[in-house]
Amino acid sequence: MDNWCRLEGFDRPICKAAIQAFGAVSPDVRGPKVIQAKIIPAMFFNKYSFLVESSTGSGKTIGVILGFLTRMDREIHSPQCVIICITKDMVIKFGQEAHKIFDPVGVKVGVFYSRASELNPPVEPQSKNRSSDLKSTKKKKSPTEEEESPREALQKDMEAQMEKLRTSQVVIATPGQLLSSIKLAERKGKPIVWNALKFWVIDEVDKAVEKLYEGNHFKQQTYDAFEKVAPHLEDRSVQLIAVSATMSKSVTIYLEDKSSDFKMPNLQNSLMADKSKNKKKKFPPARAFTFFLS
Repeated sequence: MDNWCRLEGFDRPICKAAIQAFGAVSPDVRGPKVIQAKIIPAMFFNKYSFLVESSTGSGKTIGVILGFLTRMDREIHSPQCVIICITKDMVIKFGQEAHKIFDPVGVKVGVFYSRASELNPPVEPQSKNRSSDLKSTKKKKSPTEEEESPREALQKDMEAQMEKLRTSQVVIATPGQLLSSIKLAERKGKPIVWNALKFWVIDEVDKAVEKLYEGNHFKQQTYDAFEKVAPHLEDRSVQLIAVSATMSKSVTIYLEDKSSDFKMPNLQNSLMADKSKNKKKKFPPARAFTFFLS
């Protein structure tokens, strides 16, 4: 515990309670890992937006989750941190880690992704050998017994997600689902309150920018979602945090552009990376980056 409390901003009671809860499910955690000791103070001081490049299993996800606690306001029940993930599976995985730490200290986490495939499963083809007798004996349901249509179920789920978004302090979402919930709230005349937003996190940003969604809508949806949020920030500075196992020139260029478009702090003193991976790696000229190597 003492090692954690030496981190800047981590001496708040909620941080101590969270790390005790985290230690209960991860008893091998005696102190912050190297990358966590860089992420947490950077989130606390909010002097710049930053990128984190660190290998799988290095603790960067937990670092972001714990770093949020250094600046959260427990009395505000609206989004204070948005974490964008590129797929439903990644949203669920990030959400599981967040719940382990946040649930015991009463931080409300909302996980958002499209459930269209679950609520509208493909129709199985009928067997050609099916007896006409079975058809004739099938009992018709009364109007009160009629099953909810997939479209009605999906609409109901969208409205439930919209309401959950309104009161979630930490939002973990695919950009498409987040954008859909924001638009639905606007159409209903009940826009989401964003004036307490502090962090905008993009997980696995290398895959988002370069690989899985090349030629897809991920980048545009991420931008559109923040564009919906930005007018409600009242000139508040929102910290952009990009997390990845690998980094490249196209990622840094994309994020520099977005940090400017989003009116976020500049990406300065910003790249936190594994020393072993970057010892021989050449990055673009350090116009906006100073490398923090672990």
